[in-house]
Amino acid sequence: IITAAVSTTFAVFGKKGARLESEIYNFTPKFQNATKNNILSGITFFAWISILWRRLYDIDFTTYWRRIVFITFMSILNSMIGCLEHFWYGSAIQRQRLHEEPVFILGHPRTGTTHLFNILSLDRKFAYTNTFQAGFPSGFLLLERYKSYLNDVVDSKRPMDNMALTLDSPQEDELGVNVLSHGTSYYQPIVFMKNEKDYRKYINFENGAKSSEKRNWLDSFLYLMKKVTLKHTRDWDGTEEPSPLLIKSPVHTGRVKLLLQLFPKAKFIYIHRNPYDVFLSAARMADTAYWYSYLNTPTNKEVIEF
Repeated sequence: IITAAVSTTFAVFGKKGARLESEIYNFTPKFQNATKNNILSGITFFAWISILWRRLYDIDFTTYWRRIVFITFMSILNSMIGCLEHFWYGSAIQRQRLHEEPVFILGHPRTGTTHLFNILSLDRKFAYTNTFQAGFPSGFLLLERYKSYLNDVVDSKRPMDNMALTLDSPQEDELGVNVLSHGTSYYQPIVFMKNEKDYRKYINFENGAKSSEKRNWLDSFLYLMKKVTLKHTRDWDGTEEPSPLLIKSPVHTGRVKLLLQLFPKAKFIYIHRNPYDVFLSAARMADTAYWYSYLNTPTNKEVIEF
């Protein structure tokens, strides 16, 4: 839909379309020294090292060295906490069952998926990923009682729309899966936007993705869902009926086939909105929220393509 909208805009200007592609929205570099609101804050050390190794020549160390130091420090801390959590809760996580009928909220970013997610999450029967769990997926079971000390890693309002944001707010599971899977996610372009095309295969894992990459994503996703279910039901001995999951990440819109292989009885809610409004809102989000996580600086054209 967005491609069609942008193409229509180009057609109006004829041959000037190529030049105007970078002028549809002007993205201004900002927050380059910031360390809060970073989607890699919850990554573990070896996952972080594997990303650094793969993207060593794509990182702008001169501009983002503070961010790199911060993520490295956090990764060491996350690894230590993750090891302790695995020792205490590993068995309970492994035996945790998942409900057969999760509910997936689908739709392009900025179509209203978050608003719908917030409303449905008020039904206490649902287990869902919150901001704390998505941000620190390796240790949230152990860290829960201390999470108030981590309030400063996120703003009190979302950068793109000033909606209230707390560590308890419903949040997209793919943010947690991204760090658990060492960046095997289409959310990783929010870190490496200049390399966005390299991550498209992670939308549905059908176009060039290796079987090992698909398995990595699946294992990470199911692991997080088990932890979220365990936290909601507190079923430490694995005997209670698991709560149904309420799951919202726009990228799931492109992988319904894969999700149905995992959950044949899954339910889906698709929400849509005027594509021109969506494009402008998504561009605003990119020009506010994304700058907190970049490790290289993209061009206007690269962000618009994403």
